[in-house]
Amino acid sequence: MKLGEFQRLMIQKLRTAGADESALAVRLLLENRLSLAPLTLPLYAEREMDAQKQKQLTDDMERLISGEPLQYILGTQAFWDLTVTVRPGVLIPRPETEELAQEAVRYLALTEKRRVLDLCTGSGALALAVKKHVPDADVTGTDLSPEALRIAKENAQALSLDITWTEGDLWDGIEGMFDLVICNPPYIPTCDVEALDWTVRAYEPRMALDGGPDGLSFYRRIAGEALEHIEAGGALFLEVGVGQAAAVQAMLAGGFKEVRVRKDMEGIERMVLAAGRKE
Repeated sequence: MKLGEFQRLMIQKLRTAGADESALAVRLLLENRLSLAPLTLPLYAEREMDAQKQKQLTDDMERLISGEPLQYILGTQAFWDLTVTVRPGVLIPRPETEELAQEAVRYLALTEKRRVLDLCTGSGALALAVKKHVPDADVTGTDLSPEALRIAKENAQALSLDITWTEGDLWDGIEGMFDLVICNPPYIPTCDVEALDWTVRAYEPRMALDGGPDGLSFYRRIAGEALEHIEAGGALFLEVGVGQAAAVQAMLAGGFKEVRVRKDMEGIERMVLAAGRKE
């Protein structure tokens, strides 16, 4: 079978199964499995498909139809200008989290502060992005999940980035003071987890999604101990869920001189940026 025909058949089958963005998913699968440069598929439409590759791609398609996220099938996800490994043990990094990484890098660029802590690091995407763009930063990533830390360490090794990794529940095991703490914690209210897209519920780790009864449990714990770990004049940058910014801002107002809310690219209040720890 020729590649172009195979591509059309895959798109049709995914559409019939109700898969979203089927044409994009098929293109990304084909480019990845056939080692083709982005957007060059039309150049190979008349190429005969290798039987082994055809079987692999057919298996991939069945996984997509079952609801498995494309990122887990490919084993990677783009994050800012990095490509990170992802598996079912970690949350798939979202585009809005890239904006939190960019805020952190901008903050560090304007100061001489360099000790950074990434709480709930997951795949390590935030820590990795900061370290890549601020090479002299001393970056630590921590997570409760041993599997998440294994993946984060793999990513750091693959990208040749020197980061300290610590297993623990938020501040547990964290020693010393930091100039900047960043975190994208679980923030979905428990009652809303079951209402998420079923592909998210079935494949992404619940512990990286469930933020407690009102979605704010992790923010209370972070705010409760932040001043014990952040240098005077330091900062705490958090990603928050829809409608949570004001509540998180109020939690931090007593401990920081300035607490700002920033919107993401979709116009959603997505980040709470606290700076200037009060003495």
